[in-house]
Amino acid sequence: MTWGFLVGEVLRRAGGASTGRLIAQNIAGPLAADVFVGLPESCEPRVATMLAPLKPPDLAGLTQPPEALAALGNPQLEPEVCNARAWRAAEIPAANGQASAQGVARVYAALANGGELDGRKLLAPPAIKRMLEVQARRTDLLLGFTDNWGLGMCHNQFNMLGPRSDTFGHGGWGGSIGAANLEAKVGIGYVMNQMGAQLVGDPRGAGLCQVIFECL
Repeated sequence: MTWGFLVGEVLRRAGGASTGRLIAQNIAGPLAADVFVGLPESCEPRVATMLAPLKPPDLAGLTQPPEALAALGNPQLEPEVCNARAWRAAEIPAANGQASAQGVARVYAALANGGELDGRKLLAPPAIKRMLEVQARRTDLLLGFTDNWGLGMCHNQFNMLGPRSDTFGHGGWGGSIGAANLEAKVGIGYVMNQMGAQLVGDPRGAGLCQVIFECL
């Protein structure tokens, strides 16, 4: 919840606009991708109501250290909050991106194809390569495993993004994912309104990625 605001302020000072506006101007707009941080009111009729996990995670039963438990509960977010107009309208860069599956897939398809899609250039190949360089290898106090973060991207650990280790992407609250594979030149987007209870690695998105690569 804090990371997005910290990086978002760097973006604002460097780019002269808020994170949501920069995404609209430089990513979503050029790619004709249905992706928003700060949802316009005109899009409200298109938004699906999010449903809380059928079985909420048992935070009391987790074995994480006190720091991790504090992070999960400070602030305590109830799933229903994301159905409020105030939440959808706000720009919370690390937490409330809203998109269609096709919109997510178009952004990742651009990354998977040398930074370009339908003649619109998003990034140069060297920038994508830099983005994927592992920044640190350490045990994450919250997730409990040694993570593999690039610059804003997660490398595919535990087959969370399908069977190929060279796939990269990121997950969203409740189980949505975006992913790309440079060799296969494919971008993947999965969204849902029935939220899952997993902190990491929802089996629905992982299963979809598995089938996509089997088809390829």
